[in-house]
Amino acid sequence: MTKKVVVFLGPPGSGKGTQAYLLAEYKNWTNISMGRLLRTEKRKGSVLGKKIKGRIDKGSLVSDDLVLEVLKKRLRQKDIKEGIILDGFPRTKKQLEKLDEVLKEVFGSSYELKALFIKVSDPEVKKRLSGRRVCSGCGNNYHRIFKPSRKKGICDVCGGELYRRDDDAEESIEKRLQEFHRNELLLSQEFEKKGSLLQIDGEREIDSIFSQVVKSLKL
Repeated sequence: MTKKVVVFLGPPGSGKGTQAYLLAEYKNWTNISMGRLLRTEKRKGSVLGKKIKGRIDKGSLVSDDLVLEVLKKRLRQKDIKEGIILDGFPRTKKQLEKLDEVLKEVFGSSYELKALFIKVSDPEVKKRLSGRRVCSGCGNNYHRIFKPSRKKGICDVCGGELYRRDDDAEESIEKRLQEFHRNELLLSQEFEKKGSLLQIDGEREIDSIFSQVVKSLKL
């Protein structure tokens, strides 16, 4: 069976994680969020996790070798279905080349790769990320503007204290955007050469964006 691999591209805070989740629910596909995988490994405190922590806390991209090690391990798990959604990887031309190598190693020639690029402006990214807050207890997500908690700084669900992730600080956001733009053009061009690049307007309501995702993928 041919594995359908969908890559979600876009700047930090573009909503690609939300759209990846919705697509996974809609098609019952396996949603692989690289950010989530890396943060999970970071929390484990393993040798690999400590290396990842050092990069994430600085607002930098995790090295390709570390990302590929985590990704390959995930792709070989038994719950992988007909469709696979990659959120947050690849982010560079080199990573795209490595992704093809990993997919061939794990699935042989039985896969089809498509890329969905969610376009969001820099000012909108900064607005979204700077207001994000996470519960220290249950991990619930909030936003000071779009999804505030009922009591400032306190989780509605478990009463835990809300905090801002290190990579959502203003300096980290600016650095992440700079890194994103350095790699964005080359990566988009590479997917375009493959005839697999689909562009999505990410500055609309979530449902409207998802409708375009489904239409673009002809699902």
